[in-house]
Amino acid sequence: MTAADGKAVVREFVEDVLNRRNLAAMGRLLDSSVTDQLKSSLNMYLVLSAFPDLRLTVEHMIADAERVTVLSTFSGTHRAPFMGVPASGKGVTGRMAHTFRVVDGRIAECFQTYDPWGLMPQIGMVVGASDSPRAAAGAGALQPA
Repeated sequence: MTAADGKAVVREFVEDVLNRRNLAAMGRLLDSSVTDQLKSSLNMYLVLSAFPDLRLTVEHMIADAERVTVLSTFSGTHRAPFMGVPASGKGVTGRMAHTFRVVDGRIAECFQTYDPWGLMPQIGMVVGASDSPRAAAGAGALQPA
């Protein structure tokens, strides 16, 4: 499989599954052994339910024969509870990074990262200094605004 082939699979996943909400496409785009939360339709459902107009825009895509890394921006509106925060109706934006492993035309692994500390205040969650990743375990908690 070429880097271009891997990019095409990942771009189809982003556009068809995430942006068009065609969750049925997960069956043809994800390998049966896929790891990470992409395998869980429930997790995907919870995110897309909380942000029903969520849209990812691919900013950069870098690939080799087996891995595709995507840097993207996201935007959406907080319309349902998310991580214990009631719907706020607020718009959110942020950046994400995903690294996919594509094997035989299907996504076999996905690792993602985003900035939850940047997202939570946008939906009304107050993040105090004691809530930072550097804080000692158990020191402080996220509180609704």
